[in-house]
Amino acid sequence: MREGWNLNRLVVEVCKLMQVEPAALQKKGRANVISHAKSLICFLGYSRLGISGADLARYFHISRPSVSQSIQRGEVLYKVNKVKLLN
Repeated sequence: MREGWNLNRLVVEVCKLMQVEPAALQKKGRANVISHAKSLICFLGYSRLGISGADLARYFHISRPSVSQSIQRGEVLYKVNKVKLLN
């Protein structure tokens, strides 16, 4: 885990970046800014902060396979949009 970073801080920072309210992350939906924020959180949380897929699944109330898919989508978003969090 990076110094000063945890899942809660990551959620806040990604939500600021994506202009999404953190409470909105609990809503269901695909192919919108909320799902993009979730995917980015999953990717950064898993790959940069070492948060387990199981912990991410519990946080978002989704299955472990859904987290795996979100991580993959998040990686694409991260690279395409040149996100400057946790570089």
